[in-house]
Amino acid sequence: MPDEEIEVYPPSEDTFILIKVAKNIVKKHKILEIGTGSGVVLRELAKYSSQAIGTDISFAACKLAKEECSSLSNVDIICCDAASCLRGEIVDVVVSNPPYLPLGDGNPMWDGGREGIEIPLKFAKNAYDVLKDRGVLVIILSSLSNIRRFITEADKMGLKLIYSSIVPIGLMEQLVTLIMKKGELA
Repeated sequence: MPDEEIEVYPPSEDTFILIKVAKNIVKKHKILEIGTGSGVVLRELAKYSSQAIGTDISFAACKLAKEECSSLSNVDIICCDAASCLRGEIVDVVVSNPPYLPLGDGNPMWDGGREGIEIPLKFAKNAYDVLKDRGVLVIILSSLSNIRRFITEADKMGLKLIYSSIVPIGLMEQLVTLIMKKGELA
């Protein structure tokens, strides 16, 4: 599918929940948003951080994010797969609202893989690689996904769960924001 045909994930309830949870964590830190999409999260968090980088695999999303963040001098947008183009241990905080639904339809805006965690786990691995020691990952997932397995796999990578926030949306789903720290907990 040509890039022009791929829509960019619109700011939704999960977008604003992620901003609310992450804005107190990013203060004066160097941050990375993996899967920046529209750039709304990056724009809001950049106001509190020293430097902000947004990555997305979609050129259309990067273009939109660049426009969204154009008034901020501390923001860079990079078109790449997750954080694969960045050197290791360069940021203090990684935030992400990855595709997290267990649909299997292949839509890059919401399909997180068979269990809804395959793409989020890829993002977590990339986050681990670019986070400084004791850096923090803030990631939002759906209760429809296998969150328990995500936490177990992230822990094996070296990302330790330190906090979770749960917000019900509708009758059958909750949005779960996880805050994970790289390295051993003190």
